[in-house]
Amino acid sequence: MPSHSPLLTRLLVISIGLVLAALSGALVATYGAFITPKPPVDSIWLRDPSEIFASRKLPFSLLLACAATQVVTIWKLAIVGIAVSEYFGVRSFMFHAANGATCGWLTGQLFSLGWAAGLPAISADNLLTAGLVGGIAYWAVAGWNAGFQRAPSGFSRAFA
Repeated sequence: MPSHSPLLTRLLVISIGLVLAALSGALVATYGAFITPKPPVDSIWLRDPSEIFASRKLPFSLLLACAATQVVTIWKLAIVGIAVSEYFGVRSFMFHAANGATCGWLTGQLFSLGWAAGLPAISADNLLTAGLVGGIAYWAVAGWNAGFQRAPSGFSRAFA
């Protein structure tokens, strides 16, 4: 007789999946921001460096903070899709990848409205890619066995 609740186990797996998805998305968003060809004309990065940077680590810190903010926004939106997949038992790789990509695209649209002006530029394409990678990471950890309705395919009764 198991001493733990299946619901608590599921919530733990979902939480771990969200954290790993956010970390993988943040890595992709940060990498994408570093390979952006040039900053926009009104970017803080085009100003005199002596006015802006108190240390050499400040630009990287700002970039990480910006990427973390955007990725957290992505996963706040993704919880809706995750709840749908858990309720209906949707275990599709494409569902979770599309959920992450859609949320990344929506976050890119939110950040392009101008309220994040002056922050390091992370384009909507980079955020879409970060969401896609995060969705795949979430599927790999928690999405492949979503829901309580049925046992994951390929598992025997001993593991269900």
